[in-house]
Amino acid sequence: MFKYILQKIKNNKTIRDILRMSWPIMSINIFQSAYQLIDTFWVGRIGADAISSVSITFPIIFFFTSIASGVTIATSIIISQYKGKQDEEKIKFVSSQVLMIVFFSSVLLAVIGYLLSQPLLELEGVRGDVLKNAMYYVKICIIGLPAVYLFYAFQSIEKGLGNMRRSMRIMIATCLLNVILDPIFIFNLNGGVAGAAIATIICQFISAILSLYYLYGDDKRIIINLKYLSINKPLLKKIKDLGIPSFLIQASSAIGLYIITVITVFITKLDTNLIASISIGLRIFLFILIPANAISAATSVSVGQNLGADNIKGAKRAIKLGCLISFVLLSSLGIICFIFAYKIAGFFVNNKNAIVIQETGRFLRAVSLIFGFLGAQLSMLGAFTGSGDTKRSTLLTVLTGGLMLLFGFILSNTKMGYFGLYIAFPLAGFMSLIITYIIYRKENWTHRRITQELENKE
Repeated sequence: MFKYILQKIKNNKTIRDILRMSWPIMSINIFQSAYQLIDTFWVGRIGADAISSVSITFPIIFFFTSIASGVTIATSIIISQYKGKQDEEKIKFVSSQVLMIVFFSSVLLAVIGYLLSQPLLELEGVRGDVLKNAMYYVKICIIGLPAVYLFYAFQSIEKGLGNMRRSMRIMIATCLLNVILDPIFIFNLNGGVAGAAIATIICQFISAILSLYYLYGDDKRIIINLKYLSINKPLLKKIKDLGIPSFLIQASSAIGLYIITVITVFITKLDTNLIASISIGLRIFLFILIPANAISAATSVSVGQNLGADNIKGAKRAIKLGCLISFVLLSSLGIICFIFAYKIAGFFVNNKNAIVIQETGRFLRAVSLIFGFLGAQLSMLGAFTGSGDTKRSTLLTVLTGGLMLLFGFILSNTKMGYFGLYIAFPLAGFMSLIITYIIYRKENWTHRRITQELENKE
């Protein structure tokens, strides 16, 4: 059976292309998420209060970093279609424009995020030492936004080209460096929670510098060109049209996590053990979804390149195979997560706090039921994203998050209490999958050609 599967992969070019593009994306996303998980692991050596301080900042940091996703997803879509047309000069033009946009926007957002971080934390209902440590952590992380945005720009350019090996190497190297720096800044230099944030932004600025080197500093790999740094209004408008829906996808997730955090604080009455349990569970849940997000991103690139070459059959084949790969892989991870839920939870708790382990394990067992179906749905969303129909993928993603919040709020106010939040995830996931499949079957996404729209405006 195993040899048969390997032979099918070897003989199917579409599967090989999806796997070739998805594993670097997957590696990048794993190590990107590992920044937060590494902080959680080392801060967990301090105690539940420290874990809560880091965990409650995640929705805020996620929101401000998600703004970059609008520009970067739009970049990948446009570049992938120019790649399909083999237009190298247009690729350089788009890359140069994007770099300029993300730099100036990131500086502005860093200032806004720094000023709003304390009010946003206070709105969550956080008080005392948890608020103090959380404020230090989030403000330091916000300072690193320009570095994060520049790396995202580099990553999106490589994603559109279908080769992310350089950005993968940068992410792996800086993440491993973070593993070394975290305990030094947290314990050796007595930085505590703030020390974890300092270690993280040092690594992020190193990744930004290396990204600029690959984009411009190395003559053999030059992708951007200074002559293209003047603003092009048609391209800017197209990035805005594609980027705003893509940003709303990520922002809705961040807002949803923020509301879940508020609900958690309200239900648990600021019980740091339970806050830590749900926060750790959410981190692990998002981490396990990384392979599906990577396959979805690779699928969207394959769809974009096939549509750019007017190969609709190839685009449909990529989506079907992407759904199959995601479903099998995520279902397997779901089974593993269900079986070893409590052992996984115990890995992040230094003092073996029984409450934290028990509640995190219960959460993981509930959400593991939906992993395979979420994987298939994400690959279907890749059809809309790759074609440039980001509005539809936005609405479907917002719908999923909205259903989770609705069910979570209703069920958490019953006798189930905070366990109602856990059950909301599989319920919302099944419903949104069915709706996504119905819309996907209409095949309206096959008619979009971003490159033609841009050229008609020039």
